[in-house]
Amino acid sequence: MDDLPIELLTHICSFACTDGGSTARSLSLTCWQLHQAVRPVRFFSVALVPNHNSLAENAAQVLASIEAERALIGSPDAGAKVRHLFITTVSHQRQPTGHDTAGPVFTLLRAVARDLISLAVIGFPYDGLESFNNVVFPALRELTTYGLMTNRYLLGGRRDADGCALYPVLERFHGYDEVLSHFEDMDKDAPRLTHLRFSEVSSLDWHWFSCGTRSLMYRTLPMRGFTAGDAPAVFPSVRYVAIQPISPPDQDDPSWRSELSHHFQYVRGMWNLLSWADPTGPLISILPPDVSSSAESASERRVRLAKEDWLSRLRGGEGCWAGMREYSRGARERDIPEYLFPPELLAHLR
Repeated sequence: MDDLPIELLTHICSFACTDGGSTARSLSLTCWQLHQAVRPVRFFSVALVPNHNSLAENAAQVLASIEAERALIGSPDAGAKVRHLFITTVSHQRQPTGHDTAGPVFTLLRAVARDLISLAVIGFPYDGLESFNNVVFPALRELTTYGLMTNRYLLGGRRDADGCALYPVLERFHGYDEVLSHFEDMDKDAPRLTHLRFSEVSSLDWHWFSCGTRSLMYRTLPMRGFTAGDAPAVFPSVRYVAIQPISPPDQDDPSWRSELSHHFQYVRGMWNLLSWADPTGPLISILPPDVSSSAESASERRVRLAKEDWLSRLRGGEGCWAGMREYSRGARERDIPEYLFPPELLAHLR
Protein backbone atom coordinates (compact mmCIF):
# COMPACT_ATOMS: atom_id res chain seq x y z
CA MET A 1 0.00 0.00 0.00
CA ASP A 2 2.94 2.31 0.69
CA ASP A 3 3.88 2.17 -3.00
CA LEU A 4 0.43 3.11 -4.33
CA PRO A 5 -0.20 6.69 -5.47
CA ILE A 6 -2.51 8.65 -3.19
CA GLU A 7 -4.96 9.16 -6.08
CA LEU A 8 -5.33 5.40 -6.55
CA LEU A 9 -5.87 4.88 -2.82
CA THR A 10 -8.58 7.54 -2.88
CA HIS A 11 -10.29 5.78 -5.77
CA ILE A 12 -10.18 2.48 -3.87
CA CYS A 13 -11.53 4.12 -0.71
CA SER A 14 -14.44 5.60 -2.66
CA PHE A 15 -15.87 2.10 -3.16
CA ALA A 16 -15.88 1.52 0.59
CA CYS A 17 -17.46 4.84 1.62
CA THR A 18 -21.01 3.84 0.69
CA ASP A 19 -22.44 2.88 4.08
CA GLY A 20 -23.49 6.21 5.52
CA GLY A 21 -20.10 7.32 6.86
CA SER A 22 -18.90 4.66 9.31
CA THR A 23 -16.28 3.14 6.98
CA ALA A 24 -14.93 6.53 5.92
CA ARG A 25 -14.63 7.55 9.58
CA SER A 26 -12.82 4.31 10.48
CA LEU A 27 -10.41 4.56 7.55
CA SER A 28 -9.55 8.16 8.38
CA LEU A 29 -8.50 7.06 11.88
CA THR A 30 -6.35 4.13 10.73
CA CYS A 31 -3.12 5.88 9.72
CA TRP A 32 -1.90 9.15 8.22
CA GLN A 33 -1.72 7.72 4.68
CA LEU A 34 -5.30 6.42 4.71
CA HIS A 35 -6.46 9.60 6.43
CA GLN A 36 -5.11 11.60 3.49
CA ALA A 37 -6.48 9.12 0.93
CA VAL A 38 -10.02 9.13 2.32
CA ARG A 39 -10.30 12.91 2.76
CA PRO A 40 -11.86 13.62 -0.68
CA VAL A 41 -14.57 10.96 -0.14
CA ARG A 42 -14.96 11.01 3.63
CA PHE A 43 -18.39 12.66 3.43
CA PHE A 44 -19.52 10.92 0.23
CA SER A 45 -22.44 9.34 2.12
CA VAL A 46 -23.76 10.47 5.50
CA ALA A 47 -26.51 8.83 7.56
CA LEU A 48 -27.91 10.89 10.42
CA VAL A 49 -29.69 8.71 12.98
CA PRO A 50 -30.34 9.60 16.63
CA ASN A 51 -28.46 7.25 18.96
CA HIS A 52 -27.02 8.20 22.35
CA ASN A 53 -27.00 11.73 20.92
CA SER A 54 -29.98 13.56 19.48
CA LEU A 55 -30.38 14.12 15.77
CA ALA A 56 -29.50 17.81 16.26
CA GLU A 57 -26.30 16.94 18.14
CA ASN A 58 -25.22 14.49 15.43
CA ALA A 59 -26.00 17.03 12.71
CA ALA A 60 -23.92 19.67 14.52
CA GLN A 61 -20.97 17.27 14.77
CA VAL A 62 -21.10 16.43 11.05
CA LEU A 63 -21.40 20.11 10.15
CA ALA A 64 -18.43 21.00 12.35
CA SER A 65 -16.33 18.29 10.69
CA ILE A 66 -17.26 19.52 7.21
CA GLU A 67 -16.46 23.13 8.09
CA ALA A 68 -13.13 22.09 9.66
CA GLU A 69 -12.18 20.16 6.54
CA ARG A 70 -13.09 23.08 4.27
CA ALA A 71 -11.13 25.47 6.47
CA LEU A 72 -8.11 23.16 6.29
CA ILE A 73 -8.29 23.15 2.51
CA GLY A 74 -8.69 26.91 2.56
CA SER A 75 -11.82 27.10 0.40
CA PRO A 76 -15.50 26.79 1.36
CA ASP A 77 -16.21 25.44 -2.13
CA ALA A 78 -13.61 22.67 -2.24
CA GLY A 79 -13.61 19.22 -0.69
CA ALA A 80 -15.91 17.76 1.98
CA LYS A 81 -18.79 17.28 -0.42
CA VAL A 82 -21.79 15.28 0.80
CA ARG A 83 -23.30 13.45 -2.18
CA HIS A 84 -25.77 11.15 -0.45
CA LEU A 85 -27.63 12.04 2.76
CA PHE A 86 -30.03 9.99 4.90
CA ILE A 87 -31.88 11.66 7.81
CA THR A 88 -34.31 10.10 10.25
CA THR A 89 -35.79 11.12 13.57
CA VAL A 90 -36.56 7.49 14.53
CA SER A 91 -34.22 4.83 15.88
CA HIS A 92 -34.34 1.73 18.05
CA GLN A 93 -32.58 3.61 20.84
CA ARG A 94 -34.77 6.72 20.92
CA GLN A 95 -38.33 7.74 20.30
CA PRO A 96 -39.11 10.11 17.40
CA THR A 97 -37.18 13.32 18.04
CA GLY A 98 -39.52 15.90 16.57
CA HIS A 99 -38.98 18.24 19.50
CA ASP A 100 -35.20 18.32 19.18
CA THR A 101 -33.71 21.65 18.23
CA ALA A 102 -33.82 21.54 14.44
CA GLY A 103 -31.42 24.40 13.75
CA PRO A 104 -28.28 22.26 13.14
CA VAL A 105 -30.24 19.93 10.84
CA PHE A 106 -31.41 22.79 8.62
CA THR A 107 -27.99 24.43 8.73
CA LEU A 108 -26.40 21.18 7.58
CA LEU A 109 -28.94 20.74 4.79
CA ARG A 110 -28.36 24.28 3.57
CA ALA A 111 -24.60 23.71 3.66
CA VAL A 112 -24.69 20.53 1.53
CA ALA A 113 -27.78 21.11 -0.65
CA ARG A 114 -25.87 22.14 -3.77
CA ASP A 115 -23.82 18.89 -3.85
CA LEU A 116 -26.45 16.29 -2.94
CA ILE A 117 -27.30 13.59 -5.48
CA SER A 118 -29.66 11.58 -3.26
CA LEU A 119 -31.61 12.59 -0.16
CA ALA A 120 -33.84 10.49 2.09
CA VAL A 121 -35.70 12.22 4.93
CA ILE A 122 -37.73 9.88 7.11
CA GLY A 123 -39.52 12.00 9.67
CA PHE A 124 -38.46 15.63 9.96
CA PRO A 125 -37.95 17.84 13.03
CA TYR A 126 -40.98 20.02 13.57
CA ASP A 127 -39.23 23.14 14.85
CA GLY A 128 -38.32 25.94 12.46
CA LEU A 129 -39.40 24.32 9.21
CA GLU A 130 -40.35 27.68 7.73
CA SER A 131 -36.67 28.69 7.84
CA PHE A 132 -35.94 26.02 5.25
CA ASN A 133 -37.81 27.83 2.47
CA ASN A 134 -35.89 28.80 -0.69
CA VAL A 135 -33.24 26.08 -0.33
CA VAL A 136 -32.58 24.75 -3.83
CA PHE A 137 -31.07 21.30 -4.56
CA PRO A 138 -29.50 21.88 -8.00
CA ALA A 139 -27.89 18.42 -8.38
CA LEU A 140 -30.40 16.20 -6.56
CA ARG A 141 -31.57 13.23 -8.62
CA GLU A 142 -33.33 11.02 -6.05
CA LEU A 143 -35.58 12.05 -3.17
CA THR A 144 -37.35 9.89 -0.56
CA THR A 145 -39.72 11.35 2.03
CA TYR A 146 -41.87 10.09 4.87
CA GLY A 147 -43.88 12.00 7.46
CA LEU A 148 -46.59 14.64 7.35
CA MET A 149 -44.28 17.60 7.96
CA THR A 150 -41.55 16.14 5.77
CA ASN A 151 -43.93 15.87 2.83
CA ARG A 152 -45.45 19.26 3.50
CA TYR A 153 -42.19 21.17 3.50
CA LEU A 154 -40.03 19.19 1.08
CA LEU A 155 -42.80 18.86 -1.51
CA GLY A 156 -45.53 21.45 -1.84
CA GLY A 157 -44.85 23.69 1.14
CA ARG A 158 -41.63 25.42 0.02
CA ARG A 159 -41.13 28.07 -2.61
CA ASP A 160 -38.07 29.69 -4.12
CA ALA A 161 -38.19 33.47 -3.90
CA ASP A 162 -37.16 33.81 -7.55
CA GLY A 163 -39.67 31.24 -8.79
CA CYS A 164 -36.95 28.75 -9.77
CA ALA A 165 -37.44 24.99 -9.57
CA LEU A 166 -36.26 23.64 -6.21
CA TYR A 167 -35.28 20.30 -7.74
CA PRO A 168 -34.36 21.15 -11.36
CA VAL A 169 -32.78 17.77 -12.25
CA LEU A 170 -34.70 15.45 -9.88
CA GLU A 171 -35.53 12.20 -11.68
CA ARG A 172 -36.80 9.77 -9.05
CA PHE A 173 -39.19 10.41 -6.18
CA HIS A 174 -40.34 7.92 -3.54
CA GLY A 175 -42.89 8.98 -0.94
CA TYR A 176 -44.37 7.09 2.00
CA ASP A 177 -47.80 7.47 3.59
CA GLU A 178 -49.94 10.59 3.13
CA VAL A 179 -47.67 11.88 0.40
CA LEU A 180 -50.15 12.26 -2.46
CA SER A 181 -52.03 15.19 -0.94
CA HIS A 182 -48.77 17.20 -0.84
CA PHE A 183 -47.49 16.21 -4.26
CA GLU A 184 -49.62 18.31 -6.59
CA ASP A 185 -47.23 21.26 -6.94
CA MET A 186 -44.15 19.12 -7.59
CA ASP A 187 -44.46 19.66 -11.35
CA LYS A 188 -43.18 23.21 -10.79
CA ASP A 189 -40.41 22.19 -8.40
CA ALA A 190 -39.27 19.01 -10.22
CA PRO A 191 -40.03 19.34 -13.95
CA ARG A 192 -37.77 16.44 -15.01
CA LEU A 193 -39.23 13.59 -12.94
CA THR A 194 -39.15 10.23 -14.70
CA HIS A 195 -39.83 7.73 -11.87
CA LEU A 196 -42.53 7.98 -9.20
CA ARG A 197 -43.23 5.58 -6.37
CA PHE A 198 -45.89 6.02 -3.69
CA SER A 199 -45.66 3.49 -0.84
CA GLU A 200 -48.20 2.49 1.82
CA VAL A 201 -50.95 4.50 0.14
CA SER A 202 -54.09 4.57 2.29
CA SER A 203 -57.61 4.50 0.88
CA LEU A 204 -58.07 8.15 1.87
CA ASP A 205 -54.88 9.21 0.14
CA TRP A 206 -55.83 7.16 -2.91
CA HIS A 207 -59.28 8.78 -3.03
CA TRP A 208 -57.64 12.21 -3.01
CA PHE A 209 -55.25 11.14 -5.76
CA SER A 210 -57.81 9.54 -8.08
CA CYS A 211 -61.18 11.21 -7.47
CA GLY A 212 -62.36 13.26 -10.46
CA THR A 213 -61.03 13.67 -13.97
CA ARG A 214 -58.95 16.67 -12.93
CA SER A 215 -57.32 14.82 -10.03
CA LEU A 216 -53.59 14.28 -9.83
CA MET A 217 -53.90 10.75 -11.21
CA TYR A 218 -55.62 11.87 -14.40
CA ARG A 219 -53.07 14.63 -14.84
CA THR A 220 -50.13 12.31 -14.19
CA LEU A 221 -51.25 9.18 -16.06
CA PRO A 222 -52.78 9.40 -19.55
CA MET A 223 -56.17 7.68 -19.27
CA ARG A 224 -58.07 6.19 -22.20
CA GLY A 225 -61.13 8.20 -23.15
CA PHE A 226 -59.82 11.53 -21.86
CA THR A 227 -58.13 14.16 -23.98
CA ALA A 228 -55.26 16.40 -22.93
CA GLY A 229 -57.77 19.23 -22.62
CA ASP A 230 -59.71 17.23 -20.03
CA ALA A 231 -56.64 16.61 -17.93
CA PRO A 232 -53.52 18.64 -18.75
CA ALA A 233 -50.38 16.65 -18.07
CA VAL A 234 -48.50 17.49 -14.90
CA PHE A 235 -45.44 15.30 -15.42
CA PRO A 236 -45.01 14.73 -19.15
CA SER A 237 -41.54 13.17 -18.66
CA VAL A 238 -42.67 10.45 -16.22
CA ARG A 239 -42.02 6.94 -17.57
CA TYR A 240 -42.62 4.73 -14.52
CA VAL A 241 -45.21 4.95 -11.75
CA ALA A 242 -45.30 2.44 -8.87
CA ILE A 243 -48.06 2.40 -6.26
CA GLN A 244 -48.02 0.21 -3.15
CA PRO A 245 -51.31 -0.01 -1.21
CA ILE A 246 -51.28 -0.01 2.55
CA SER A 247 -51.15 -3.38 4.30
CA PRO A 248 -54.37 -5.30 5.13
CA PRO A 249 -55.84 -4.61 8.58
CA ASP A 250 -54.49 -6.44 11.61
CA GLN A 251 -56.58 -9.45 12.63
CA ASP A 252 -56.29 -8.38 16.26
CA ASP A 253 -58.44 -5.35 15.48
CA PRO A 254 -62.00 -5.82 16.85
CA SER A 255 -63.45 -4.39 13.63
CA TRP A 256 -61.18 -6.52 11.47
CA ARG A 257 -63.84 -8.00 9.18
CA SER A 258 -65.43 -4.69 8.29
CA GLU A 259 -62.00 -3.12 7.81
CA LEU A 260 -60.99 -6.06 5.61
CA SER A 261 -64.04 -5.56 3.40
CA HIS A 262 -63.21 -1.87 3.07
CA HIS A 263 -59.60 -2.74 2.23
CA PHE A 264 -60.70 -5.20 -0.47
CA GLN A 265 -62.97 -2.62 -2.10
CA TYR A 266 -60.13 -0.11 -2.02
CA VAL A 267 -57.54 -2.43 -3.59
CA ARG A 268 -59.98 -3.75 -6.19
CA GLY A 269 -60.98 -0.20 -7.10
CA MET A 270 -57.33 0.75 -7.56
CA TRP A 271 -56.71 -2.31 -9.74
CA ASN A 272 -59.75 -1.69 -11.93
CA LEU A 273 -59.27 2.06 -12.29
CA LEU A 274 -55.66 1.73 -13.39
CA SER A 275 -56.74 -0.64 -16.16
CA TRP A 276 -57.94 2.52 -17.95
CA ALA A 277 -54.44 3.93 -18.11
CA ASP A 278 -53.27 4.50 -21.67
CA PRO A 279 -50.83 1.67 -22.57
CA THR A 280 -48.71 4.20 -24.49
CA GLY A 281 -48.20 6.20 -21.27
CA PRO A 282 -45.96 5.45 -18.27
CA LEU A 283 -45.46 1.88 -17.12
CA ILE A 284 -47.71 1.43 -14.07
CA SER A 285 -46.93 -1.07 -11.33
CA ILE A 286 -49.10 -1.98 -8.35
CA LEU A 287 -46.69 -3.43 -5.82
CA PRO A 288 -47.46 -6.00 -3.11
CA PRO A 289 -48.32 -4.49 0.29
CA ASP A 290 -45.86 -5.02 3.09
CA VAL A 291 -47.15 -7.97 5.12
CA SER A 292 -43.97 -8.70 7.06
CA SER A 293 -44.48 -9.33 10.76
CA SER A 294 -41.78 -8.44 13.27
CA ALA A 295 -41.24 -6.73 16.58
CA GLU A 296 -40.55 -3.47 14.75
CA SER A 297 -42.95 -0.58 14.98
CA ALA A 298 -44.34 0.83 11.74
CA SER A 299 -41.95 3.78 11.97
CA GLU A 300 -38.93 1.57 12.61
CA ARG A 301 -39.87 -0.65 9.66
CA ARG A 302 -40.12 2.34 7.33
CA VAL A 303 -36.75 3.65 8.49
CA ARG A 304 -35.13 0.25 7.90
CA LEU A 305 -36.65 -0.19 4.44
CA ALA A 306 -35.87 3.37 3.39
CA LYS A 307 -32.26 3.08 4.51
CA GLU A 308 -31.82 -0.27 2.77
CA ASP A 309 -33.17 1.23 -0.46
CA TRP A 310 -30.98 4.33 -0.07
CA LEU A 311 -27.84 2.23 0.45
CA SER A 312 -28.75 -0.03 -2.47
CA ARG A 313 -29.12 2.93 -4.84
CA LEU A 314 -25.86 4.63 -3.90
CA ARG A 315 -24.09 1.29 -4.42
CA GLY A 316 -25.59 0.94 -7.90
CA GLY A 317 -28.54 -1.34 -7.06
CA GLU A 318 -32.23 -1.01 -7.89
CA GLY A 319 -33.40 -0.22 -4.37
CA CYS A 320 -37.12 0.53 -4.18
CA TRP A 321 -37.37 0.46 -7.98
CA ALA A 322 -36.95 -3.31 -8.21
CA GLY A 323 -39.94 -5.30 -9.47
CA MET A 324 -41.61 -2.51 -11.42
CA ARG A 325 -41.95 -4.59 -14.57
CA GLU A 326 -42.79 -7.76 -12.64
CA TYR A 327 -45.82 -6.08 -11.07
CA SER A 328 -46.83 -3.89 -13.99
CA ARG A 329 -50.58 -3.48 -14.43
CA GLY A 330 -51.72 -5.22 -17.61
CA ALA A 331 -54.90 -3.86 -19.17
CA ARG A 332 -56.08 -7.39 -20.08
CA GLU A 333 -55.84 -8.68 -16.52
CA ARG A 334 -59.33 -8.43 -15.08
CA ASP A 335 -59.11 -10.26 -11.76
CA ILE A 336 -57.31 -8.77 -8.81
CA PRO A 337 -54.07 -10.76 -8.38
CA GLU A 338 -53.42 -12.93 -5.35
CA TYR A 339 -50.35 -10.94 -4.33
CA LEU A 340 -52.63 -7.93 -3.69
CA PHE A 341 -55.37 -9.83 -1.88
CA PRO A 342 -54.52 -13.43 -0.93
CA PRO A 343 -57.25 -16.11 -1.17
CA GLU A 344 -57.08 -16.79 2.58
CA LEU A 345 -58.15 -13.22 3.24
CA LEU A 346 -60.77 -13.30 0.53
CA ALA A 347 -62.31 -16.38 2.21
CA HIS A 348 -63.20 -14.25 5.23
CA LEU A 349 -65.44 -12.05 3.04
CA ARG A 350 -67.64 -14.90 1.87
